[in-house]
Amino acid sequence: MPRSAGPNPSEGPTAVPPRTIGRRGFLQGAVLGLGAIALGGPEAGAATHHRLHARPKRAERVLPEVFQRSLPGGLSAPSARWLVHENALPGTTDWVVTGIQTPHSLEGYASQVSAVAGDDVVLFVNTTAQAFHVEAYRMGYYQGLAGRLIFQSDTVGRQQQLFPSLSPGTNMVSANWEPSITLSIDQTWPPGNYLLKLVGTAGEQQYIPLT
Repeated sequence: MPRSAGPNPSEGPTAVPPRTIGRRGFLQGAVLGLGAIALGGPEAGAATHHRLHARPKRAERVLPEVFQRSLPGGLSAPSARWLVHENALPGTTDWVVTGIQTPHSLEGYASQVSAVAGDDVVLFVNTTAQAFHVEAYRMGYYQGLAGRLIFQSDTVGRQQQLFPSLSPGTNMVSANWEPSITLSIDQTWPPGNYLLKLVGTAGEQQYIPLT
């Protein structure tokens, strides 16, 4: 029976004779290959995946705008541009306590002496007034008026607290009062020193400091 002309799998793979190419054919193939890559042809993908990609530029760190501010006497001190802008805003003298104040007619303290955005500051207030509210003034230059109103609370009804106790020997005063009002500090409160002005309905006024 005649043997098939095709390869016999049992005999293993058939050797392929080496193919030779002349110098002229090599140069023509090289020119055609470069043209395909330049035009983004089918062969371009095989070549481009070996290319080195440029590293993305690292984002530059943004530094706060700080500069040296001249002071009297030839001195200088660092200052921030946002602070210069803040202190140039219109101010008010309403932060000043006016009138004759009776002791213990309006007084209070805060749950903390300093805060950052996101904090809740609890005020503990004792007053003989029918009601009171809180005005938060940031202290600064403000065109020579020294204060700017940042926040004003709703009116809170009268709350009379127990008289503070005095510890014998140490003379430490303790006022374990009930909370009166909570102030939520957010980004609308610029950094700085504040006077929380308690204002009663009959003219009672007092400060609680906060940084």
